[in-house]
Amino acid sequence: MRSLESLVIASALALGTSCGPSAETAAPPEILARVESATVDRGPVEEVLETYGTAEFDPALTREVTAPRSGEVRSISVVAGQSVRAGDRLLELGSIPEASPEAERARIDFEFARRELDRTRRMASMQLATNAEVQRAEQAVAANRAALRGLGLDGSSTLRVAAPIDGIVARVPAQAGSIVAAGQLVVLVATAQDISVRTGF
Repeated sequence: MRSLESLVIASALALGTSCGPSAETAAPPEILARVESATVDRGPVEEVLETYGTAEFDPALTREVTAPRSGEVRSISVVAGQSVRAGDRLLELGSIPEASPEAERARIDFEFARRELDRTRRMASMQLATNAEVQRAEQAVAANRAALRGLGLDGSSTLRVAAPIDGIVARVPAQAGSIVAAGQLVVLVATAQDISVRTGF
């Protein structure tokens, strides 16, 4: 009797084993992560940070570029922070507007001085004026002609203002279309020898 029970149990175990999934029909294993191989290089790690700030130049190493004469700024060729070489064009300066009060006054003064010179010469020809008076009248005409030239009203072409040194444009006070006086600061150029940068991260 005990042998019969052992035979039944063994048969049941054999049947259960044969009914289970075989190695050939088992489901493929689930891929949890894909792994790729690569060559490892050794070297420094570089990181680039973008930030904003201001550049400051040593005042002792800057050159002021001033307007050689009065006139209207026709165009500006540089911006702050731009590198320039000696002789590069910074801006173009034209005459002051023909209808401006300054231009009108300069023309009136020149015309008056010219007429005064003609009158003095006539007086001198009649010996009613001295040579010194003629000379003073001639000097007045020359001075007023120079004033016209200083305003660009003598028919001269547009004046080109160039960089005096190699460096960096630190500041451009002049604006296109503005009227500047002779000797007025139009561009500030700094050398690249001593630059301080203030920035935040």
